[in-house]
Amino acid sequence: MRSVRGVAVWALLVFLGGLALLLSPPLIDYAFDPSTDWERLANIGQAYGSVSMLLSALALVGVVATTISQNRQARIALEYAQRDQHALLLKMAIDDAVLMECWGSLTQDPAPERRRQRAYINLILNFWATTWQLGGMPESQLRGLLAADIFATEIGLRFWEQARLTRKVVHAGAQPAAFDRIVEDEYLRALAKLRSTEASGIGS
Repeated sequence: MRSVRGVAVWALLVFLGGLALLLSPPLIDYAFDPSTDWERLANIGQAYGSVSMLLSALALVGVVATTISQNRQARIALEYAQRDQHALLLKMAIDDAVLMECWGSLTQDPAPERRRQRAYINLILNFWATTWQLGGMPESQLRGLLAADIFATEIGLRFWEQARLTRKVVHAGAQPAAFDRIVEDEYLRALAKLRSTEASGIGS
C-alpha cells in the first residue's frame, strides 16, 4: 500500500507543479507591473502551454500507475485469502477422518496417521511460502528449514515425491512456482545425500 500512496502523491505533485508553472508568469508580471500588455501575458501563457500539457500527461501516467498498483494489491490480497481458506479446509480434514477421504491427494497412504502427516506438511509449506513471498524469510533460511525439518524425514521426502508433479502443473506460471523450485532443489539435494549415505553403507 505504501507504493500506491507514493505514486498518488507523486502524481498530485506533478499536477500542482504544472499548474503553478502555467500560472506563475502572468501572476508575477501582473503583480509587479499592472500596466503589462495583456496580449504579452497571453503569449507567455501560450508558451507555457506545451510544458503544462507534458506535466499533465505525466500526472495521467501517475494515475494509471496507481490503478495498476491497486489492482496488483487486490490480486495479492485475494491470493492470500484463498490460501487461508485452503489452510482451513486442510485443518478440518486433519481433525476429521471422514473429511480426509474427500482429499484424493492426501489419501494415497492407507494409514490415517500418514494422511494427517501429509496434510500437516502441506500446511507447513503453505505457511513458509506465504512468509517467504512477503519478505519475512530469506531464501537461505527457507532452504535451511526445508533441509532440517521436511527433507530430513521419510514422510517429508515421500510427500514431495508424490506432490511435486501435481504442484508443477497447478502452479505453472504463478507466483508459487518460484517457491516450488526452491523446494524441488532442496528435495533433490536431500535425495542425493540419502543415496550417497546408503551407497557408503553398502560399500562398507
